[in-house]
Amino acid sequence: MPIFAGGLVLLLQAALAFHAFKTGRERWIFIIIMVPALGGLVYFLTQILPDLQQSSAARKVSSDVAKMVNPTRELQRLRENLDIVDSVKNRQLLARECVNAGLYEEAIELYKDCLQGRSEHDPYIMQELATAYFVGECYAEAKDTFLRLREASPEFRSTDGQLLYARTLEHLEEDDDSLREYEAVAGYFPGEEANCRYALLLKKNGRTEKASEMFNQIITRDRRRSRQHKRREKQWVDISRQNLA
Repeated sequence: MPIFAGGLVLLLQAALAFHAFKTGRERWIFIIIMVPALGGLVYFLTQILPDLQQSSAARKVSSDVAKMVNPTRELQRLRENLDIVDSVKNRQLLARECVNAGLYEEAIELYKDCLQGRSEHDPYIMQELATAYFVGECYAEAKDTFLRLREASPEFRSTDGQLLYARTLEHLEEDDDSLREYEAVAGYFPGEEANCRYALLLKKNGRTEKASEMFNQIITRDRRRSRQHKRREKQWVDISRQNLA
C-alpha cells in the first residue's frame, strides 16, 4: 500500500510538472518536484483551480441571454430580496449587480452599508468596494480602501486585488509604487495580464530593455500553450507583439 501511494504521488507530480511546462509556468516545476505534496497542492489551488473556475463562464450563457432580453430583471429581483431581508449578503449581491450594470455610485453606497458591525473590516467586501471605486474612476478612494484593507487584514491575499491596487496606483501616476506592486503580483498571477501591464509601465518609464524582455517571455510562453489557453491570453500576447514591433 505505501508503494502504491508513493507511486500515485510521483504520477501526480509528473502530471502537474507537465501542466506547468505546457502552460508556460516553468518556475513552478522546481517547487512541484522539490516539495512533492505541498508544492503540488499550492500549484493546483493557485494555478489550475482558477482556470477551472473560469470555465463557469460557459454556464452563464443562459443567464446572459436573459439579461439581454430584460437587462434590469436581476436588479429588480435583488432589490426585492433586500426589501424582504435587509442583510449584508443581500446588500453585497445587489452591489455586485449594480457594478455590472454600471451603477457605481449606488454600488459604493451599498458596500459602505455592508461595512458595519461584524462585517466592518470584511476583506472581501472591502476589496469589492475598492473595485467599485476603481471602475467608477474614483482612484484616490480606491487606493484609500485598499490601504485600509491591508491595515485591517494584513494576512489577506488576493491576486486580483493586488493587480487592481497596482492599476489604481498607475492611474494616480504613482509609478514607482505601482511598479513594485506589479513586480510582486506578476510572480504568481495566473495568466499574462499582470506581466503585460508590468511591462507596459516599464516601457512608459523608459526601462525598455526590461520591458522588451518581458514581452518576449510572454510570447515565448504562448507558443507552449494549448489552444484554450491561447484564446484566454490572446489580448496580452497581441499587446506584447505590438510593443515589440
